[in-house]
Amino acid sequence: GSSGSSGEHAPATTGPLPSAPRDVVASLVSTRFIKLTWRTPASDPHGDNLTYSVFYTKEGIARERVENTSHPGEMQVTIQNLMPATVYIFRVMAQNKHGSGESSAPLRVETQPESGPSSG
Repeated sequence: GSSGSSGEHAPATTGPLPSAPRDVVASLVSTRFIKLTWRTPASDPHGDNLTYSVFYTKEGIARERVENTSHPGEMQVTIQNLMPATVYIFRVMAQNKHGSGESSAPLRVETQPESGPSSG
């Protein structure tokens, strides 16, 4: 005798998830940090209550790290503690109250090389 579990505690309806954020660009690239900015997804033209997660990984490394925006509607994040002269792959994902939406296309950014003391 096995009784099927009824999902009464689960929400009955789930709404539309946001589409991918648009125009993801690295607006500021330094040796050890990269500032990313983007625009709201097409599905949410205002995006005031969307939060965003930025997934990033060093090129050739499978393990991703994540940086979240601080406030809903904020469309920029600064990724710190990076390595100089290293290529990183970034992608941004929007979240609304229903969950995470599509991921943006991967953005490949190389940090600035660290300028050592130049012998002159």
